[in-house]
Amino acid sequence: QLLNLMSKKIETTKAKWPPQIPLGVGTMNWSGTIIDSKVAGKVLSRNLLREIVELGVSHNVTFYDTAEGYGNSEVRLRRAFEDASYECDSNDIIVSASKFLPTLWRWSSFSFVSALKRSNQRMNLKSSELYFIHSPIHPRPLETWVYGACRAYRLGYLKRLGLSNCNADEVRRAAIIAQKAGLPIVAN
Repeated sequence: QLLNLMSKKIETTKAKWPPQIPLGVGTMNWSGTIIDSKVAGKVLSRNLLREIVELGVSHNVTFYDTAEGYGNSEVRLRRAFEDASYECDSNDIIVSASKFLPTLWRWSSFSFVSALKRSNQRMNLKSSELYFIHSPIHPRPLETWVYGACRAYRLGYLKRLGLSNCNADEVRRAAIIAQKAGLPIVAN
C-alpha cells in the first residue's frame, strides 16, 4: 500500500512518481500474533523479517504493503527496515503503503485522520506517501472517508490516496471529492 519512505531516508525528489515497482511484498502475516502462527504456521522472527527486506531490496523488491488491521505489521515492517543493511541506487525509492479499515466504531471523517496519524507514528513517518481506504463496506458512505483523506492531505499527513475493493462508481465519486482538494488518487 504503498508509498511511505522507510527509515533509510531515500528522498522522493530523486525518483520519478510513480516509482517503477516490479514486485511487492504483502505483510499481512508479519504481525507476530497467534493468528499468524495459525495461518502461516509460525510467527516470523525479527531476524527473518530483516533478511526478507535485505534479500528483497537486493533484488529490486521495493514495495511493501501493510495495514493497520494486520496486527503489529506496521511496526514490524519499520523495524525490519531499521535493522536491515542494504544499498540503494539514488533513483530507487522504497515504499510501503498502509490501509485504513472503516470499522463499525468509526463514524466520522475524523476517524480517518486519527487512524492515519497513528499509522504514521507506527511507521515513523511525518507524512504517508500512500494510504488506502481498505474497503467501501460500511454503513457510512465512502465519501465520509474521502473527506477525511482530504483533511489529512491539507494537514500534511498524506500525499496520495489509494482505494481498495471499490467499484467504478465508487472510484468516480471519490475522485470528484479528492480532485476538488487537490488530493491525487493513484491506485484502486
